[in-house]
Amino acid sequence: MQQKTTCSPAKRIRQTVTETNMTANPTDTVSPPADVGYGGQRRRCRPRDGFMTGRSSSLSEDASVVNVSRNFLLAPRRQLKIGCWNVRSMADESKTEQVVKEMTTLDIDILGLSETRWCKHGEEKLDGGITLLYSGRPDNLHYQGTGIMMSDFSRKALIDWKPVNERLITARFRGKFTNMSIIVCYAPTNDAASDVKETFYAQLQDLKDSCPRHDLLLVIGDLNAKVGTNNKDYEKFMGRNGMGNSNENGELLTHFSASNGMVIGGTLFQHKDIHKYTWNSPNGHRNQIDHILINMKWRNSLQDVRVMRSADVFSDHHLLLAKVQLKLSYVKSTGTRDLSAWNKAQLRITDIHDDFCIKTENRFAPLLDEAEEMPIEDLWGNIKEVYNTVAEEVLGRKRHKAPAKWMTSSTWQLIEQRDEVHKKIQSTHSERIKRGLERNTKISTNR
Repeated sequence: MQQKTTCSPAKRIRQTVTETNMTANPTDTVSPPADVGYGGQRRRCRPRDGFMTGRSSSLSEDASVVNVSRNFLLAPRRQLKIGCWNVRSMADESKTEQVVKEMTTLDIDILGLSETRWCKHGEEKLDGGITLLYSGRPDNLHYQGTGIMMSDFSRKALIDWKPVNERLITARFRGKFTNMSIIVCYAPTNDAASDVKETFYAQLQDLKDSCPRHDLLLVIGDLNAKVGTNNKDYEKFMGRNGMGNSNENGELLTHFSASNGMVIGGTLFQHKDIHKYTWNSPNGHRNQIDHILINMKWRNSLQDVRVMRSADVFSDHHLLLAKVQLKLSYVKSTGTRDLSAWNKAQLRITDIHDDFCIKTENRFAPLLDEAEEMPIEDLWGNIKEVYNTVAEEVLGRKRHKAPAKWMTSSTWQLIEQRDEVHKKIQSTHSERIKRGLERNTKISTNR
């Protein structure tokens, strides 16, 4: 007799959803007419203004938190691979698949993309658990464009993201001790008009200022800037391992780095020239114009920056890859601090208690007139100073008594007697005398 099997309502719901997904046409999902992606195909993501939540397009417009789970992307024991790449268009679907393949092969966590040539902005789920955030032109012209590709683990740590325009996009990821903000750029070329460059760096400055100042900040992408090897007057912000000579865009980039306390990572590490240059110009020259910048506070977390020549998507740019691992510094104390507590037991005595209250009120009286205009930090410092001064004057510090010795002099005398008997037992050859001494020692011990 066959036993009839039943399944829970939740399991039946999952089965129904699975069957529906297998039979439904993917293009039947929401795809506004304005969202046109590569190859004229319609997208499943609708454009939004302001910060994006990173969830699917069915979420409400005012959502601001991506992930409530505690997935930490940035941690001291995890090394991240973060890269940037000018892919020279992903308008063709096959080009997108190639980029995904190279990202998966090199096990890259986050990849900043320049010149994607995707329109509008939104989020796209790709093969292999890869997620793409993109920001393009609003006029449906397949030109310029930036994006951020994330692994599945990185996607779970995404806090929020913001598509600025076709040249800038930013995202913020959760870390264990600090969060990480990434700005992906596609800067104007060196031949562009001065007002175009000034506008770009003004937008980049505003975007940088909007990032939390405690975050580990990375500015990555095709910045079209040659910084060269001469770091005179910029020793703190770049090394001497660049390539060639600086150009106008390079001066703008070094000035931006110095003004914001950021370091140009590609100039810090010694590599062969073939692992430094990121662009093959049409005249045959090799140039280092793609860069990865990190704020100086987290400089030690940047472990390496180099070009990965094995990656190929038919672009004249090479993939620039950085290895990032959170490094926490130990803050040494600047001076000795008296950790002894105040003798608060003295407050139980009426005279001392009254004296403490009177002196505290007298010292607080002058502060009342200035409390409203005084900054909160200064006010708190004055309050602490009043209490510490009065407590030092009236109460004093606790005197820590040395712990009592539990080994008394009589105990040490018995130990010495035992040692003498032990020496006699070891030195005698008579077994009868040994047994007698051992017996006497046990008797005296029991007493």
